[in-house]
Amino acid sequence: MRLRRAIISGGAFFGAAYLLTFTACDEEGTTEDGIVYIGGATDEALDALLAGSAKSDSGKAVTFEAPTKDEVIPGDEPFTFIWSEAGASARLDPSHLDPTHFGPLQRERPPLERALGVALQGTRSAHAHGDPISGVAYYLVFSSSSDDEIVRVFTTNTDYTPGQDEWGKLRGAEGKISLRLTWADFETNRVVEGGGPWATPAISFTIQ
Repeated sequence: MRLRRAIISGGAFFGAAYLLTFTACDEEGTTEDGIVYIGGATDEALDALLAGSAKSDSGKAVTFEAPTKDEVIPGDEPFTFIWSEAGASARLDPSHLDPTHFGPLQRERPPLERALGVALQGTRSAHAHGDPISGVAYYLVFSSSSDDEIVRVFTTNTDYTPGQDEWGKLRGAEGKISLRLTWADFETNRVVEGGGPWATPAISFTIQ
């Protein structure tokens, strides 16, 4: 009887672990469509950005600090791409904040969920749902003459260091790589009036 209960409990645990692997949300993860989400950026916010027509305005364009135009980047290790900040930093929806702490309000997780969190620590999430973002977020698209979407990233940060998989894709690209950046200002995953999306002129570089 005890053995049977242990087997059932173990099966329930790993079954829940399997489900959590494909539904949990991390700070960073790659979805099934290959987009990398970083810093709490959500797929709902990206959908809102892509639904709009990106406008060009020199006063709204951000500046790439690294790399510079036509720079040759060494391919030994992942390069950190850096750009100037557009407006205020993206922040989580204030309605999710605990006024006694300057951070997101988190619910108390059940024991099983806490155990699964430990067991699956480091596992990349399969979806990019999460708390709505309010503030600025950036959509980066790396492309080449043979691939329009080598790597795509949606982030609330002003820098991006590719993971090994993404860096391998960029290193494998032939010739120059073009990096396009589009940003928008959000309020609970929705683009605010006058908040874009705004397109920044693409920059080209080469990995050697």
